[in-house]
Amino acid sequence: MIDNTNDNSNYTSSLNEINEDIVEEIQISNDTVNNSAIDSVNSSITDLATDMVNNSAIDSVNSSITDSSKNESVDSNIETDQINENESTNSSVTDTKINENESTNSSVTDTKSNENESTNSSVTDTKSNENKSTNKSSTDLFAAGGSSSKFSKNDIVSAASELKKYVEKYGKLPDYLTISGEKISISDFLYLLSKVIVNLNSNNNSDISLKDFKDPASPSGTATNGNLYKANYLDLAKRIIAFMDANGQSPNYGSSSLGNIQFQTIVYGFAKIVDYFKVNKVLPNYVSFVKATSTNLNKVLPNYNGNNGLIVGENTSGNGNSGGSNSGNGTSGNGTSGGSNSGNGTSGSTNSSKFSKNDIVSAASELKKYVEKYGKLPDYLTISGKKVSISDFLYLLSKVIVNLNSNNNSDISLKGFKDPASPSGTATNGNLYKANYLDLAKRIVAFMDANGQSPNYGSSSLGNIQFQTIVYGFAKIVDYFKVNKVLPNYVSFVKATSSNLNKVLPNYNGNNGLIVGENTSGNGNSGNGTSGGSNSGNGTSEGSNSGNSTSGGISLADIKNAGSRIEAFVAQNGVLPNYVEIGGKQYSMSQFLYLASQAIVNINKGINSNIVAKDVKSPTSPTGQSISGNLYKSDFVALAQRVSDYITKNGQSPNYGSSTLGNIQFQSLILGFSKILEFVKTNNRLPDYLTLNIKATDTINGGNSNGGSSSGSIPNSPMNNKYDGSSLTNYLKASTNCQVNDATIQSLATSLTKNCKTELEKATAIYNYVRDKISYSFYYNTKYGAKSTLANKVGNCVDQTHLLISLMRASGIAARYVNGEATFSSGSRYGHVWAQVLIGDTWVVADTTSSKNSLGVIKNWNTNTASVYGKYSSISF
Repeated sequence: MIDNTNDNSNYTSSLNEINEDIVEEIQISNDTVNNSAIDSVNSSITDLATDMVNNSAIDSVNSSITDSSKNESVDSNIETDQINENESTNSSVTDTKINENESTNSSVTDTKSNENESTNSSVTDTKSNENKSTNKSSTDLFAAGGSSSKFSKNDIVSAASELKKYVEKYGKLPDYLTISGEKISISDFLYLLSKVIVNLNSNNNSDISLKDFKDPASPSGTATNGNLYKANYLDLAKRIIAFMDANGQSPNYGSSSLGNIQFQTIVYGFAKIVDYFKVNKVLPNYVSFVKATSTNLNKVLPNYNGNNGLIVGENTSGNGNSGGSNSGNGTSGNGTSGGSNSGNGTSGSTNSSKFSKNDIVSAASELKKYVEKYGKLPDYLTISGKKVSISDFLYLLSKVIVNLNSNNNSDISLKGFKDPASPSGTATNGNLYKANYLDLAKRIVAFMDANGQSPNYGSSSLGNIQFQTIVYGFAKIVDYFKVNKVLPNYVSFVKATSSNLNKVLPNYNGNNGLIVGENTSGNGNSGNGTSGGSNSGNGTSEGSNSGNSTSGGISLADIKNAGSRIEAFVAQNGVLPNYVEIGGKQYSMSQFLYLASQAIVNINKGINSNIVAKDVKSPTSPTGQSISGNLYKSDFVALAQRVSDYITKNGQSPNYGSSTLGNIQFQSLILGFSKILEFVKTNNRLPDYLTLNIKATDTINGGNSNGGSSSGSIPNSPMNNKYDGSSLTNYLKASTNCQVNDATIQSLATSLTKNCKTELEKATAIYNYVRDKISYSFYYNTKYGAKSTLANKVGNCVDQTHLLISLMRASGIAARYVNGEATFSSGSRYGHVWAQVLIGDTWVVADTTSSKNSLGVIKNWNTNTASVYGKYSSISF
């Protein structure tokens, strides 16, 4: 139960979380990037042709898109211009001097007017330099922000957004900003920007203290054009902070892989990064620096005492989106390539060719068959008469997967992409779930848009997936959509790096092309098709090759097609779908059993007329025996006739059908008849016999590997919801009371699901354990959390739900909390918490507080009168 006395606070805080999980951005993980050695970051696609080697020995950077084929020596320090001749210094950061032949051991030195002065000081300050470059007055060497002023993250983020708009309207920086009533110089604001970028990356929401900084002595830089990736701009931000803390002054420029980025351009670029975060709640993969040194932005140095200030919060009327097209996950789209990315040749597709969704889907299906026949990718494809490289096709696959998820049917424009420079990857084995493969697809699109080249591999939770394997895996995803009209829950990557698929790189000029539309004769169901688990929804949607059903009935072609899809669904999921779609209408399994049985009878008699569907009730209590053996043609035709006659007479499906092999349970009848129809579809005749090897305890018949009961298909319930395709990341991770990563939770989850073949089997095994092994105790809100609930073997609705969800998530099954109010069997109405578990494309209700309940079925409270307050990835009460 939950405490209704705290309804307002609890529900309000929970309701505010409801949208927290719909986050589907192309992003690089927020791993810490050190100045001296950038750690390996594995959350993005790694393949950048230009690897920077900084003075401080920057390690291999895997969080952008890295895979060096060209090393460039880049000074990692921020330097300011020097006008001294023959100056000897050990300084790692130096500032402008007017002295000749000055010798110093200072780590940081500043402007002096003395000649030949020797000093061991670590930091020296301005004396009486008449030629100091600054736009502040001679009596006001520092900004007017006030010593040790503090600014909140939100203050800085809002100011960054306003500054970005200002630059994009006027083509220059403002002279100063006024934030929360305090006047801030642009040098001060660069420090705030740098600090907040570093803090955002580490989820640090602390206020930032500011001491006043002098303007740069003489801003300069090279004309920069390209993308600065996340690891690199984080490193730049950290070096700027270190420089300004040491020198009390902004740098003239910052060194980077793109060249020396001038002070003004850094400010604008960093503002774009922070503005991107404001909109998307995530740091971008890269920021584009495209302003040449000669532009107005770099020509005009802000004047703290000038008249063109920007008061944050006022309407600056600038167009915040005018600075670029914000391509990929970067903040600006004016720049293009982030490196030279030399590859192995360019693609042969015509620039700006367009391909329809159906073209790409058909090509994916053909490529999948080709791989499963020959064990390698084709050298190229010909789609609608256009020759397309495999690198080009990876782009089309990635785009169409993203589009299918958002119901976007637009044509996809393609420009030629270079092949990957040196494909590589780790041996990957396991399932990549929908949220993760969508993220991978988006990152690939962003990388290819930015670099004009395919990546060598894509980083993932399974390891680095090599280029060739990504192509095949994405083709399986799209092929699955072609058959089922829904994206799969996951795709399996099981090809080792040493396999033929990864050893052979397609050659655009080779002879082994694949012309889409020709008969490739490969077995589309062999190999590693989108495997195991509930890779679809709980219904099977018809493909584009259905027959010509009319209002007068359903054609044999449509019924055969439906049987084929049901057989495929069972092979994938181990259970029957809830329904099958024929001619745009959904039919229950009981309705389909009639159609299938009558179709078999008609085919045997040579009758090709349409069959009129009937309203058929479900069987009262399906039962049957274990069946093993061959049911010959005369026997299964006679069985089909008896089933058809029974349904016609009773308006209800039988619990079982008697046969020479024993009593075949309702669910097994449907599977057997579907197998027959699939055979007819392929061979245009009935088979001589039907082989069945089904145990009464198999999942399809309602059993499971761990004993107990499990529905052969997901029960319909008003408390179930359709999955909308949004990100599942937050529904798979740990929270305060949902200790997914606890060793005891992990061990139990593995033990409960070790013999399960499908997600429904896994979910049922976990559900049954919590329901049967955890006693119910009445108290309000969380008392134990998942870990202690398991240890104590007792919990209320909240704690039982914590444990249930933690075990589900530990098994790779997305699960979420539901908070509401329900009227129980006793007549009392209480606040209540239960779970929803994602099986196929359905969020299935799961309440373990009563032995009367089962997965998807609620018996101890009224589902028709219950109120739902919200659905969450975590709860705080």
